[in-house]
Amino acid sequence: MFLAVVLFYFVFLILSDIFHYQGLVERRNSLREVVKEKAAALVSLKQEIKFANSNAGVEKIARQELGMVRRGETPYKVIERRVEEKK
Repeated sequence: MFLAVVLFYFVFLILSDIFHYQGLVERRNSLREVVKEKAAALVSLKQEIKFANSNAGVEKIARQELGMVRRGETPYKVIERRVEEKK
């Protein structure tokens, strides 16, 4: 009887450890996926920084975000008309 109780106790401990281990493996795999996603995002951001620090990047930002033009260029602003619907 005593041997059966001890055996049952050890089986219970082993099974609980197996389930815990499986949970840890799943967590590790999900974290590896997150690391892959973050690494890809990091590569993309590094490329953006490299472009932003280039002459072409500075010009693009200056033109699009700041509305700057080169010396001798004439800026144009397009104004769209609103067309009212007839009832």
